[in-house]
Amino acid sequence: MINPFFALLIGLTILGLIVLIFLYGKPFLNRLARSKALSERIWIEDALKHLYDRNSYNATASIDSVSGSLNISRNHAAQLLAKLERLKLIQTQKQNFQLTAAGTAYALRIIRIHRLWELYFANKTGFKEPEWHSRAEEVEHFTSTEEADILASQMGNPTFDPHGAPIPTTEGELPPKAGISLADLEMETMARITNIEDEPDSVFTALVQAGLHPGMQIQIIERTPETVVLSANKQHIPIAPIAAANITVIPHSPDEECQEFENKLTDLNIGERGVVVHLSQACRGLQRKRLMDLGLIPGTEVEAAMRSAGGNPVAYNVRGALIALRSEQADYIHVRKVEINNGTR
Repeated sequence: MINPFFALLIGLTILGLIVLIFLYGKPFLNRLARSKALSERIWIEDALKHLYDRNSYNATASIDSVSGSLNISRNHAAQLLAKLERLKLIQTQKQNFQLTAAGTAYALRIIRIHRLWELYFANKTGFKEPEWHSRAEEVEHFTSTEEADILASQMGNPTFDPHGAPIPTTEGELPPKAGISLADLEMETMARITNIEDEPDSVFTALVQAGLHPGMQIQIIERTPETVVLSANKQHIPIAPIAAANITVIPHSPDEECQEFENKLTDLNIGERGVVVHLSQACRGLQRKRLMDLGLIPGTEVEAAMRSAGGNPVAYNVRGALIALRSEQADYIHVRKVEINNGTR
């Protein structure tokens, strides 16, 4: 059992680290990293994460892949890999670098810390989704195993990060992989997104901007060498084939009930009513808390009451109070329309 005083001390340390990062950002972290030993450890940990990712997907891990992922020279990458080999964290197999058991355990520890911080930034701060990954990368190397355990405990020991990726346990255990790549999904087969890879940043940002998120129901309606067109939320969303490979989905069995409800709050015309079914998984943190505090929780009846002159925002009657929501907020709220005939339901 964790000593309460120790837990408080760790919590204050984490809070202090967050405050310093918010106030001073990367300059503060750069000052911390001036120590050569610390800088070298950061390179090692970043390389181990990259190698774990490549090994997990049976992709070749090479000097070039490390150089490209870490944005360092081939010479630096070669020296880094040589050091990892001396530390018995990796071994070479036919020009492919594989993590040893010790290397895998080390990589999973860093991945656990990274994904816990991503979830923290998603649920406890106002940072936008594209920032969660980079913010987590800034603090993961300065977080101890004990601090990570405290952070996990404060969040209820979560098992998945905000992108749907599993969070390793303290012992480095992961659930078995489920789902397939979107690139392998058959045409017009309904599927649910379970994970969106957050690297490379450019691909992840493009997928977020397209409105894709874990929990979303999608199907492929068109596939060409240049594009993959998805049907989701009554929209057609084109993405690049290379981006489709970064999305993991679970196809629906024919008798499985679809969880993506047909209507959003924005689908209600003035005078129409709906009952809140759920909030989108894309709505997180302070945004989600605000909507729930306004009474927009499952079972609440909502009426579209008034539209502004410009059409946005729209005032909704929620439990006798008028609440103005912009379309990007109302899109998070899934409802079941309530049919009204002659003044009665």
